[in-house]
Amino acid sequence: MITLGLVLTLDPDHPEISRLPSRLAEWPECSTGSRQDAWLPLAVEALDEEACRNWHDRLAALPGVAFVDVVHVRFNDSNSDSGNS
Repeated sequence: MITLGLVLTLDPDHPEISRLPSRLAEWPECSTGSRQDAWLPLAVEALDEEACRNWHDRLAALPGVAFVDVVHVRFNDSNSDSGNS
């Protein structure tokens, strides 16, 4: 599993941005943070690198989204011992 930390840059003049948080809430893989001006933080859970690219493209295509910036990537290895650093 891969966790992506993203920041969506919104087009403030686009009429669809007010509906964007509720639209993202329909996807259980997404968790949104609080919107700050033209930025909306978002965490996405993906199965693999291909799914990460698909999420990036899917989010970038949403009405009102100007850019998608990847700010963090965490690879969760289910086979590793969580007690080891």
